[in-house]
Amino acid sequence: MVGRKQLLWAALAAGGIQLIGFVSNYLVGLATGDKGSPTLLVVAGVVSVIGGTITLFLQQAMTPVSGTPAPAPAAAAAPVPPRRSGSSVTVVLGLILLIVLCGVGGTAFNTVLSNVLARPQNFPGNFPDPFPSSPAPPAFKNVLAKEVSVRSGDLTLKVTGAESNGQTIRLQITAVNTDDRSMDLPLFKNCTLSMAGKTLEADPGSSQWAIVVPGNGEISGTVVFAGALPAGTAKVKLSFATVFRLGGGSVSLDVPLNTNS
Repeated sequence: MVGRKQLLWAALAAGGIQLIGFVSNYLVGLATGDKGSPTLLVVAGVVSVIGGTITLFLQQAMTPVSGTPAPAPAAAAAPVPPRRSGSSVTVVLGLILLIVLCGVGGTAFNTVLSNVLARPQNFPGNFPDPFPSSPAPPAFKNVLAKEVSVRSGDLTLKVTGAESNGQTIRLQITAVNTDDRSMDLPLFKNCTLSMAGKTLEADPGSSQWAIVVPGNGEISGTVVFAGALPAGTAKVKLSFATVFRLGGGSVSLDVPLNTNS
């Protein structure tokens, strides 16, 4: 059975190891200019004392109560195999608890104190945001010089607004169908915006567009194009390569822009 002195030495050894770790961290902080807090050393000592106290308390609790010894077994009785003392198991559990308290607990103290107490700027309200938000995109500006429209058979296409923020262009569009039958104006690989030197495709995921224009009805929405509008651009061309209706066809129109925007 492990004696009280052995347990006490185990407690002091665990606390001493933790104390060495605290002192090492503190000295490294001094060498690198990131000065820690002397509170670390105080906590290390407290952890060691707590470990020793808990060990002594466990030892006292594990000491069997003295009493009248049990009568010796009869000579004819078969020898009983020795059983493992319950107090020995408790000693092992006590050692495990001691290591956890002095090791894991001390490490937790080390982490908290090194990052909080040793750095007052890290108190609540001063912690850096671990998930910094992305900067807000530039505000959109109106760039439409005037509303325009074009008619192609039973379809009339109108552009009632145009905005740009230097990264994205979006158009407010209305499609009017005067036929009894519906028609489709899909965006994917079908709607483009052309300007000097480049052509942009509509982004269906960012746009708000119903696609289907009902018979004798209309739809309005916002069509988004990812890309910058070149400075000084006086006009762009909006095109639907295919109008899905009886007879097919395409539709496009020039959209005048305000070059001062």
